[in-house]
Amino acid sequence: MGTFVLTLGWSFGCCLLLTPAARALGRRWGLVDQPDGQRKVHEKPTPVAGGLALLASVGLALGAVLLIPYPGRDYLAGQVSGWIGILVGAAIICLVGLVDDSWGLRGRYKLLGQLAAVAVALSSGLVVREILLFRWRMELGPLAIPFTIFFLLGAINALNLLDGMDGMLSILGSIISLAMAALAILGGQAVEACLAAALAGALLGFLRYNFPPASIFLGDSGSMLTGFLVGVLALRTSWKGPATLALGAPLALLALPILDSSMAILRRKLTGRRISTADCGHLHHCLQRRGLSPRQVLLWVSLSGLTTVLGGITSRAFQNDLWGAGSTLAVFLGLVATRSFGRAELVLAAQRGLVFLRPVWQPRKEGQARQLQVHLQGSVNWKELWEQLTWNAFELNLNSLCLDVNAPVMQESYHARWNRFGTQGDEAADWHLEIPLLFGKAGVGRVQLSGPLVQEANWGKLARIARTVEDFLSASVPANPEAHLLPSILLPLRKEPPSMDGSRTSLLPVRAVSGRRVALGHAEHRGPRLRVCHLGKFYAPAYGGMETHVRTLARAQGEAGAEVSVLCVNHRNPRGEDITWRPFAFTNTVREWDGPVRVIRMGRQGNLARLDISLGLPGLLRGLSRESFDVLHLHLPNPCMLLSLALCQARFPLVVTYHSDVIRQRILGKCLRPFEHLL
Repeated sequence: MGTFVLTLGWSFGCCLLLTPAARALGRRWGLVDQPDGQRKVHEKPTPVAGGLALLASVGLALGAVLLIPYPGRDYLAGQVSGWIGILVGAAIICLVGLVDDSWGLRGRYKLLGQLAAVAVALSSGLVVREILLFRWRMELGPLAIPFTIFFLLGAINALNLLDGMDGMLSILGSIISLAMAALAILGGQAVEACLAAALAGALLGFLRYNFPPASIFLGDSGSMLTGFLVGVLALRTSWKGPATLALGAPLALLALPILDSSMAILRRKLTGRRISTADCGHLHHCLQRRGLSPRQVLLWVSLSGLTTVLGGITSRAFQNDLWGAGSTLAVFLGLVATRSFGRAELVLAAQRGLVFLRPVWQPRKEGQARQLQVHLQGSVNWKELWEQLTWNAFELNLNSLCLDVNAPVMQESYHARWNRFGTQGDEAADWHLEIPLLFGKAGVGRVQLSGPLVQEANWGKLARIARTVEDFLSASVPANPEAHLLPSILLPLRKEPPSMDGSRTSLLPVRAVSGRRVALGHAEHRGPRLRVCHLGKFYAPAYGGMETHVRTLARAQGEAGAEVSVLCVNHRNPRGEDITWRPFAFTNTVREWDGPVRVIRMGRQGNLARLDISLGLPGLLRGLSRESFDVLHLHLPNPCMLLSLALCQARFPLVVTYHSDVIRQRILGKCLRPFEHLL
């Protein structure tokens, strides 16, 4: 125990003294992390040379233990030879991290460096040939070396992913290291206890400078070094016999890093992103979104880490893996139950599972669409945009549609996917379109569409989809003067793209995002413009004389330079079926663009005596009244819109067009007369 305390104190003191020197060297050598205003939101360039201080502190502490005379030194010196390969591997992994911090290594080259460090560690005899979990023993045989490599690489990258907030890895790594020192003491492993104490002391000393707000970061050199040593100690302190690993205790000790990295991999794979893609879904991001300050996040992470490591130590002491499994499960269920972490990933996994399993009890029909959506993080109502896009998917006869938003700068993440059954054939026979989304200068997501080449691409409708996304971003995304769609989204659509049969299409109207400038064909209109809102019953492609008149008038006004909106009832369900005369059919509210015309199709809850019941229509009209329209144009007969307009009492110049009297219910007609006179 005295040797353990001595090593801990030496390492702590060395790191306290060496970290300022490493910080100065980092600035001098250019090892600094520059803030980018997106993911890296620290206030000023910060050195990332923490790995140098950690490696030097651990090395000096172990050297002091071996050189200073005291009882038991000779015993330790006799066992150090088996650790030479591990210490060399630690130096290699630190060097790889320094190179990555300096010049930025590609993922494959970083993995090669990690494999080199792990290979050196394996050459010292660190190979797991048998595992023991819940009294179940399994010989690995030829899988022994691959399993050991996988375990060490997993530890390196799990702790590297966890290092995303000031002090996060320093405090959690020190807790895990102290727990491993306790396991080593329980097992009578003096060298392992000294190495764990040296790592814990170095991390605690480094925490003095890494505590929020940090003046120095661990960087990849420090986080990968910590992960490498923690992985080695997890194996060495859990030997049940010669090359036999009792897996329960190390899994409990590494529970938080494993949970965080597992959820990250699950989230990115199920949303079609690369595993290396950065996002804002890690444990510390989720806790901060719950309103916790950085120091409060560290407190909760420390308490959760203490819970799991105590479970791991207890499972080792009582030779029962249920303690470790129970503590890990309790922490995870607590995070999910409070919606702090993991719930969105589980919902996404469940939805993907249902997509694959539903055909077992509900066979799919040709042309039937299936979709999944999950709001991973944030507060923007992306579902509203998704409903508009799926509406257009039926009109365009698309095969697939995907909306993927990954915006760490906005703390937003959303994924939705739509596919039509029976259309997944040869992808080479499909056309594909990708609309990138930008927030400032950062890419925050994309909209992907595909359709059959046998059908001519409708460039006007594709441009309308782009405008739908554009309008939603400008209205719903937090204010940013540079937030817009990539200009190249619409520019190709303005160059008279060739159709599938070789014919040409005319110039398409394109709306600018910023300012009050609108390009309509060959004309430009600047300054204030007339703002018109048409209140109709339905809108094209619904059939009818009133619907044709409203569309013709609205498009003509828009092409003349007016800002035109149309508010009507949605006559189609999400599957694209016309449910106009179905009394109990529901529809959703969708927003879209028809050329220069903004169309808002209000969802309905039923139909009674040809009166569409839309409970949200009065509230929507009140919301539109704040947009300062110059003219409201009411198209009658339209009982639903008439009643809603009378209830909301909008104060705008009103134009009423009575197209024809087709109300067959005389009693209903008499009931509507007072409202007509009121308007």
